Amino acid sequence: MDEATRKLAALLLERSFLENHEKPFLLASGKTSPFYFECSLTTTWPAAMPLIGELVFERIRGKVRAVGGPTMGADPIAAAVAYYSAGTDTPIPWFSIRKTAKDHGTGGFLEGSAPAPGEPVALVDDVLTRGGAMLDGLRAAKEAGLAVRTAVVILDRQEQDGRARVESACAEVGAEFVALLTRSDVDAVRAAR
Repeated sequence: MDEATRKLAALLLERSFLENHEKPFLLASGKTSPFYFECSLTTTWPAAMPLIGELVFERIRGKVRAVGGPTMGADPIAAAVAYYSAGTDTPIPWFSIRKTAKDHGTGGFLEGSAPAPGEPVALVDDVLTRGGAMLDGLRAAKEAGLAVRTAVVILDRQEQDGRARVESACAEVGAEFVALLTRSDVDAVRAAR
């Protein structure tokens, strides 16, 4: 693990990691776990945003025309990438995928600077457990005619076959899957403290 990724793992532990064995946390999948990562506490933290922007940008640079994903988890990540990319020779705008289509204006699921149909994009999200948000994002991007080339999550919890499900969906559209960190990575950083 490089120093920037280790720094992100430390920030996740400091800001986002919660543990309660007596009263487990209810996950979006409906299952419970004694561990919870409230990643928005890190992805929206000023000190973490430049680091996240750089780490994600370096994995998608030259492959896509825009970055986005399911609101709300993807929004600060995509914004950090766009902001970081503005200082490079390949700026990348960001977009957001709404949970439901707008019933006014132009309608649709996409907000922000999504490229035209057929353009390559990267989808991002904060945490992967079962993969529901990323799978919804992949479906919405496909419906909008976007060509997903890369799917990036900040943290793969390594539970509930989420990674296998997302990798399978990515393979169907010709996209690669990247997890900046896994639960094992975070545990290793935690153990080294």
